[in-house]
Amino acid sequence: MGLGKTIGRALGRGVLSVLHTAWDADGAQQAADKRKPKQAAEKKRTRQQPTSPRPSARPTAERDGRSRIAGDDKPVTDKQVRYIAKLARDAGRPIPDTTGLTAAKASAVIEHLGGRKLEAKAQRRREQVAADRVRVSKQHAGRTRQEAGGGAAVVMDRMQGLRGEIAAEERSGHPDPIRIAHLTAELEDANRQRQDARQACYEDRYRLERRLQGAERGSREYDDVLDQLATVEDQLRVLRD
Repeated sequence: MGLGKTIGRALGRGVLSVLHTAWDADGAQQAADKRKPKQAAEKKRTRQQPTSPRPSARPTAERDGRSRIAGDDKPVTDKQVRYIAKLARDAGRPIPDTTGLTAAKASAVIEHLGGRKLEAKAQRRREQVAADRVRVSKQHAGRTRQEAGGGAAVVMDRMQGLRGEIAAEERSGHPDPIRIAHLTAELEDANRQRQDARQACYEDRYRLERRLQGAERGSREYDDVLDQLATVEDQLRVLRD
């Protein structure tokens, strides 16, 4: 009897455990089934909600373009106005009107006047050098032909003497052909010396003019180069006679 009751109670507890497990599973399934419609409705609402459009690159580019245009349209600054006036005065030109000028256009005006300033400065330098060379040449005007021409005067005097001898020999009653040929050969040699001297003077003048460009006006080097140039010009005048 005791054993039978024990078996009966065990069987009863097992059946109850199985029944509870089944009831729990059934309840969970029912709860899940109840949640499915709700979740489906939420997903449907989410899909139906309008989404905000993604920003495209085009508005950004347009916005950047507007920024650049706005930057170019900035008005001219006081500093630019003052600098434009300074450049215009240095270039010897009238001061341009900057009313309504933009910063970008002011920069273009500054660049243009900067080139004009350099050009005007170079022109003033050329005029000053030309005036100084004339002044030094006038100082050399009192020199004698031999002092001014130096070796060039010697060559030219020799050529003049040879021409005179040839002419005298030809005018004589009995001209000597051998002597005339000898004098003519000497004259040709003197003429070659004259041509070489002229070429040397041209080279010296070019070299001295280059030095004069780099010399500071009023310095000792500047004055020495001016004096040497005047001497070369004197020699060229003698060689051209």
